[in-house]
Amino acid sequence: MPKISDFLLQLTGKASIPEKLEIGEDLTIGLGVNIYKSEITNNEDGTWSECYKVKPTGEILITNKWGKTPIKAKLRNSPQTRFRWALLKYHRENGIEKDFETWYSEYIDNKIAELFQ
Repeated sequence: MPKISDFLLQLTGKASIPEKLEIGEDLTIGLGVNIYKSEITNNEDGTWSECYKVKPTGEILITNKWGKTPIKAKLRNSPQTRFRWALLKYHRENGIEKDFETWYSEYIDNKIAELFQ
């Protein structure tokens, strides 16, 4: 394993906002994220970087430098994606021992079976 000299965070995703923003305005954005991927790359100068790719998972609050009432943004993800993120949060907060993918698959299978009982 190479020694990592630089750690990066790459944000992706979109959210709907209820009002217009101004170009050049400084904002503070508060959001919960999920790390969905990590990539290690060779910088070809003897150093390596690790980039964590994240997507927003919950409420997004946007405030300007004057502390104006925060704008609440809505994620533009499918209901399935939002449901999966909610289950991931539940899995982490409740200390479930099974790895998430195994637990998630079993959970979904059980919920589908309940529909037909």
